[in-house]
Amino acid sequence: FELIFVGPNPPKYDLPENFKYIRSNVKPAQCFEIASRNASGELLMIVPDDLRFISQHPIDKLYAAHTTSNNTSPIVSTEYNFADGWNRFYAGDSTTPIIPMYWMISAKLWRDLGGVDRRFIAVCWDMDMAMRVLAIGGEVVMADVFVSGEIEMPDKPRSRGSALYRDYKATDRVLLDQLWSTDGKVHFNRSLPVEP
Repeated sequence: FELIFVGPNPPKYDLPENFKYIRSNVKPAQCFEIASRNASGELLMIVPDDLRFISQHPIDKLYAAHTTSNNTSPIVSTEYNFADGWNRFYAGDSTTPIIPMYWMISAKLWRDLGGVDRRFIAVCWDMDMAMRVLAIGGEVVMADVFVSGEIEMPDKPRSRGSALYRDYKATDRVLLDQLWSTDGKVHFNRSLPVEP
C-alpha cells in the first residue's frame, strides 16, 4: 500500500516509507497521470484531496469488491449519494451511465487505456476514463464504502484556492460531452482517439 502525492507544495515533514511526494507544477489532470506512472501496485485508486471515508475498513472493502468482480475490467467505486441519486454522466438523468467516484482500477487496465487524456485540464478526465472502461465492456462495481466530501476542520479555514470543477467545467466538461455524446445522447464510441 502506498500513497502518492503530486503537486507544487512539498511536505514540511518526513513522510513514511510508503508515501511518495512528486513535485510538479503541471495541471491537475497531469498530476494524476504522474502518480499512476510512479505507482508500484497492481491497483490504482483515484482520490482527490477532499475525500473522507465514512465506512470502516474502506480499502479492504474496495479490494474485496475488485477481486470478486466477475467482470474482467471493473472499476470499483465508493458510494457517494448526491441529492439526485448516483453520479451519472448527466446529473439527474438515470438513463445515462453511472460514473464512479473515488474509485479503484487495475494499473494494467489504466495503462492499456492510455491513461489520462492530455486535453483535460483539471476535471472530467476521470469520467472520460470511466467511459473508456465501459466502452470495452467493463463495469462500475459499487462497493459498500461510503465517502463524504465534507471535511470538518473548524479550527482551519478552507483554502481560498480554485474550486476545480467550477473553474474548469467550461472547458473540460465541453470536451467530455464532445467525446461521448451526440445531441445530448450518450454513446460508447469515443469521437476522438486518446492523446496520452
